[in-house]
Amino acid sequence: MGDLTVHYDNGSPMPTTEDTVQPDKKVYVKLSEVAADVLANGTSLGGNAALEGTLADLMDDDEYFKFSYKKGSDNSKMILGISLVEKKLGGGSRDKYIEIKLADDYTDDEYKINPTFIFTAKDNIYYNAGAPYDWKTEDYLVDRYGSMAAANAAGYNNSYDFYYIEDGDKFEGEFTLW
Repeated sequence: MGDLTVHYDNGSPMPTTEDTVQPDKKVYVKLSEVAADVLANGTSLGGNAALEGTLADLMDDDEYFKFSYKKGSDNSKMILGISLVEKKLGGGSRDKYIEIKLADDYTDDEYKINPTFIFTAKDNIYYNAGAPYDWKTEDYLVDRYGSMAAANAAGYNNSYDFYYIEDGDKFEGEFTLW
C-alpha cells in the first residue's frame, strides 16, 4: 500500500513533514483512503470515488474481510489497541476509520511505533458495474443465482469491466510514528 494519511483525533491530517504524536492519544486512518489505495494498486479503477466508498463500506464487514493488526516490532507496548470505528472527527461528517490508541507515558523518551493492519478477503468478491452497483461475495451470488455463470449473466464477473478480489487476498498497510 502507498502512504496513507494519519489523522489526529480532531480530524485534521497529520502533516507529512511531521510524524510525531503525543502519548495517550488516538490517531486514525480513513477506510476510504485504504480502499482508494487498494483500488489504485490492484486495478485500473483507482480514482473512482463511488467504488472507493462502496469498498470502504465492506472493509469493516466481517462477511467480506477479516481485519487483523500487528502492533509492530518497535515499542509495541506504546499501542493499547487498533480497531475499526465509525466516528465524526473534528466536526466533519461521520466516516469509518482504523483507530490506533496510544498508551500514556510520563517520561521525555521518544518511542518509534510501526503498526501494521491487514484486511484479508474471506471469499471471492465481485463488483457489479451495472445497476445496482454493488459488491457481493461468490457464496452470496451462487446462493442467489444458482451458479456463477448465471451471476455473470446478471453482470457480476471478473472481466476488465469489473473489479474482482480473490479469496485470501491480503491488503496490508504500515506506517511509522514517533
